[in-house]
Amino acid sequence: MLKIVVLNSGIAFVLALALSGDAVAKPSAFHVLNRLGYGPLPGQIQEVEREGTDRWIAGQLAPGQESQALADRLAALDALGKTPGQLAREFPNPGPKADPARESMEFAPPRRRPGEIAQQLAQAKLLRAVYGRRALDEAMVDFWFNHFNVTAQKGQIKWLIASYEQDVIRPRTMGKFRDLLGAVAHSPAMLYYLDNAQSVAEGAARAGKKRGLNENYARELLELHTLGVDGGYSQTDVREAARILTGWSAERVRDGEPAFVFRAKLHDRGAKRVLGQEFPAGRGQDEGERLLDMLAAHPSTATFIAGKLVRRFVSDNPPGDLVARAAARFEASGGDIRQTLSLILSGPEFAGSATHKTKTPFEFVASALRA
Repeated sequence: MLKIVVLNSGIAFVLALALSGDAVAKPSAFHVLNRLGYGPLPGQIQEVEREGTDRWIAGQLAPGQESQALADRLAALDALGKTPGQLAREFPNPGPKADPARESMEFAPPRRRPGEIAQQLAQAKLLRAVYGRRALDEAMVDFWFNHFNVTAQKGQIKWLIASYEQDVIRPRTMGKFRDLLGAVAHSPAMLYYLDNAQSVAEGAARAGKKRGLNENYARELLELHTLGVDGGYSQTDVREAARILTGWSAERVRDGEPAFVFRAKLHDRGAKRVLGQEFPAGRGQDEGERLLDMLAAHPSTATFIAGKLVRRFVSDNPPGDLVARAAARFEASGGDIRQTLSLILSGPEFAGSATHKTKTPFEFVASALRA
């Protein structure tokens, strides 16, 4: 039988409570609170039991907002409310020499360091884990941030990383995978982190510059972001994808507010071929958009993303049948992350997986603080 849970928002989520005529055991409240988030708050197990785990999961899958109390705690983290340009000005790199004008000011405030930005982002993650009730939202932010990883230790990423998490990843964790993939591909943080901002067509490098074709982002795009290491691509595909993405760049933080920019003069205008698909010459930025379309819709991407989601929420040894069903849902829904998760969390494999995973150190700490 199928049970349809319709939320006040008007969004219906189908939770398959049975795959045949036989009833499938529902997951316990303790299990869903631990696996979808960071464990129960005091009294929350009883709340979920009264509501029913299927309805609670449906509520977590639906769009929602966190409490004002949590928002008030997060408001104290002032760096997270600033733009990258503001952060670069207010959290500058340490200068090689002291500023005489600054030293002459007897009561000048201490200079803030860029490392404080990443520290505040980590504090926000812990606050949301400990005090939040949108458990699945935070689990998916963590999942996708790790999937499309950047680190603050490289160059100007330290001023971009907060916006990357808040403006690129967080709003798209449950939507269409293609939208998330595109937002990442256009983000200054990713373009600078994997050096695509400096990747130019062979022969287009400016005099005195050592820049040329850079394959870093193209390789990560195929291997880690979409198809997976066994996704059926070759080194030739990586190189051709890198040619397609030449000219995909971004303004520098020190020049103002960074934004994506396509530099047509640095783009490889020749014809390309990726995974057997022809990309005619002279199509400019549209070549990259078409590449992202193709990768997002590829069957290998569906299997790769489905496998990672099952590994995160069910077992470190993901059941092949569940991965296949989730991949089929991913493909049929046009890469709808919410629908794919709904299938995974409604299956008997999830219900019976309470002992199949071990908490990370961060999850242990957050669970202890929530108790």
